[in-house]
Amino acid sequence: MAKHREQSDGRAHKVKLDYHIVGQCNLRCAGCGQNSPFRRKDLTPLSVFEEDVERLAKIMRVDTLYLLGGEPLLHPEIVEFARVARRAGLAEQVGVWTNGLLLARQPDDFWAEFDTIAISLYPLDERSQKMLDRDLISRKAKEHDTGLFYLLHDEFREALVDYPIEDPQLVSDIYQTCYKAVHCHVVRNGRYYRCPISHSLDAYLQQIGYDTDFATEDGLLLEDRPDMLDRIHDFLKGEKALGACQFCLGSVGNRFAHRQLTHTEVKNPERSVRVEDALDTRTLKRMKQFMRLERMVAWTPPYKAVLRRKNWEAIPWLSVIELKDRFRKKWKAGLLGSGRRT
Repeated sequence: MAKHREQSDGRAHKVKLDYHIVGQCNLRCAGCGQNSPFRRKDLTPLSVFEEDVERLAKIMRVDTLYLLGGEPLLHPEIVEFARVARRAGLAEQVGVWTNGLLLARQPDDFWAEFDTIAISLYPLDERSQKMLDRDLISRKAKEHDTGLFYLLHDEFREALVDYPIEDPQLVSDIYQTCYKAVHCHVVRNGRYYRCPISHSLDAYLQQIGYDTDFATEDGLLLEDRPDMLDRIHDFLKGEKALGACQFCLGSVGNRFAHRQLTHTEVKNPERSVRVEDALDTRTLKRMKQFMRLERMVAWTPPYKAVLRRKNWEAIPWLSVIELKDRFRKKWKAGLLGSGRRT
């Protein structure tokens, strides 16, 4: 799992860290990695966020702290979140990851506070496309020297199964080959998670009749104690699958085209997905074959500049292959945005 490099001031260094401030979203994407369609109004209090980032700032230094959701722009205090993060001294830059539908209505102080804005593009209806005013967004970003980039998500992988995976070896294999468990560390309401699925899965499982508490079970409680950094490091090195992994396909679910769930599917989800129907066995086999080569990265344009970041953490081989394909598509489509505050 990911390692932290120690800074001269004794704090650990990390390239990226996510903090989830909103559970719900204004879209209903099937396969959402945050299970947002099934989460009701769920806003992180600013006071909790402030306590968490101040606690982490004592032991850690992050290149970029991203505010995520759900849809983070649904939080009425998002500008103040950025200010608190900056004052805490946890991160060099503060970014937000959004679907962009609410960006056009954001005030100037929003654009002034964020160093980077990442926009996930989905195949949307005509009304939603009009809300995503890319010309206005680009102009605002340029005015405020805010880095801006787009990522196209026209297909997802099956993320969850509706029945627990009973084979412990399969659960372990899925966990060991999971991109999210390596790169998507997230903090939410006083806990540090290896994977964002852990803190969001309960909302979906409760809809289909399970009584789980993976948000507590899979997260490490952040505390003011002298060994907190060692505890985080040991937690991230853990080889045992998370509790949520018994319902998760990690990075090896079958692919499917992006679509929006209907209101009926959200309100009354049916238990239908089993691991044997949703698992991409070919990809899992390929991942296991290349697990020993996790740190090998192919440096070939046009994704070379995107991957070549300072202290880039271990990238599983499959993620490199998928990044190559994705960035080729985005490069050709002109979707790779420009501009980054230095």
